[in-house]
Amino acid sequence: IGAAPGATVDVFATRLSDRTAARPANAGFHGLYATIPAADGVAAEAYALYNRVRPGVLRTDQGTVGGRLAAAQPRWLGELEAAYQFGERSDTDVSAWMLRANAGPLLLQGRARLLLSYEHYSGGAPGDTEIRVFDTLFGTPHRFLGYADLFTNIPVHTGGRGVQEVAVRGVLMPEPDVELQASFHVFRAASSAGLSSARFGEEVDLRARYRWRAPLWVTGGASYVWQGPALAEAGRLDRDMTWLYLMLNATF
Repeated sequence: IGAAPGATVDVFATRLSDRTAARPANAGFHGLYATIPAADGVAAEAYALYNRVRPGVLRTDQGTVGGRLAAAQPRWLGELEAAYQFGERSDTDVSAWMLRANAGPLLLQGRARLLLSYEHYSGGAPGDTEIRVFDTLFGTPHRFLGYADLFTNIPVHTGGRGVQEVAVRGVLMPEPDVELQASFHVFRAASSAGLSSARFGEEVDLRARYRWRAPLWVTGGASYVWQGPALAEAGRLDRDMTWLYLMLNATF
């Protein structure tokens, strides 16, 4: 840390569930997160996480280690993140991984950007003796996997098969207080074993934000999902779906 002025390391320990409060198991989530500020437009982060559940059928001792690089250059943006999971989940050995990457140009003097991204959360097959599906833990993946929120809990929402995504995202800020977004996502199962098709489906998201007055933002959006066979077989969606929302956010 001394060689990187401004670098920080956050260490945390949390108790998520306690049997003394009439919960079925004790659960904890602990870890550290290190951040190295940008040098030549590239910032780095590294993390090590540990989640534990005792006792019960969800008995877990699982570690997650990973890192992230983010580049911000005058004419383009880019990001790369990878993580590996190991240990035990439900008393079964775990070996799972994830990879995220995106890049694209800055346009209109930085008021617009266009990003092409790829994400892979590993998956397995029914009957595997080792768990190969990545667990997204306590994340909010709608920022990455679409605002229709079909994959907020991996592995559950993919039937243990994981998910791959290819997406194109565009953002335009015609005024400092206005932000317009559009994105198109293609979802496929990371492992199609036992499925009739690897196709989860496709999704288009439209989103608009307006800063009404600091610190309040009004946000509205619409999403449409073309349902694929694998999405029905995973128990998530049996038809195409339209999703509309309107919300008020306070950002400090």
